[in-house]
Amino acid sequence: MLLIWGALYGFGYTYFTKAGSQIYFVAFCWMVLIFHSYLRGNLLGVDNKGIWLYYLLPAPIENTIRAKNSSLSFIQMLMVAGVLLPAVLRTTPGMTTLVDWAGILSFALSGILLGEIVGSIFSVLHPEPIERTSMYSGGTTPGAFLVPLLQTIALAILVVPAAVVRRNLNPALAVIVFASAPLILWTARTAFLRTWVRSRMIRQGEVILLNLMGS
Repeated sequence: MLLIWGALYGFGYTYFTKAGSQIYFVAFCWMVLIFHSYLRGNLLGVDNKGIWLYYLLPAPIENTIRAKNSSLSFIQMLMVAGVLLPAVLRTTPGMTTLVDWAGILSFALSGILLGEIVGSIFSVLHPEPIERTSMYSGGTTPGAFLVPLLQTIALAILVVPAAVVRRNLNPALAVIVFASAPLILWTARTAFLRTWVRSRMIRQGEVILLNLMGS
């Protein structure tokens, strides 16, 4: 329901409001990303007392975080696709060149990857149980605040350089610059995150279990 409603709402809103600039699409993609912040920053929270099962399974313990991140990223990518689809279906100012698309895709992918990295860290450092019957449960964890904060800072940082890049670099170099941001984040996630999550979840296993089984 979250996937279907989110993708259709994003498409319907940007299509029928006839979004007329790139910043409009960037802002809506940002809204999609922060909408899941309470889950991204507390990936283990929905498991509550079921957390003990992950420590008994033969699969590596870090796969728990990895699988949850992958599922949430897939949902977010489809929701972002729904937001951007109207710009594909009809000519939209600010969304007509390869550089324009490279800029907005760079932000969207960077935001998702940044959410994965920061969310994974705080999900392990500060896991808190989420009460599924409460709409606001889990929304005040450190990760729930820091993930959207950092994604907002990333947006603010990228907007000004993006304008400079488009004006002063040829299209090929501009695309390379835009591609470098998500590439750097993907490399950092691949090289360091999984190892850190494994080490932390093993060393702090008792603390994690006590935090989540206390609900």
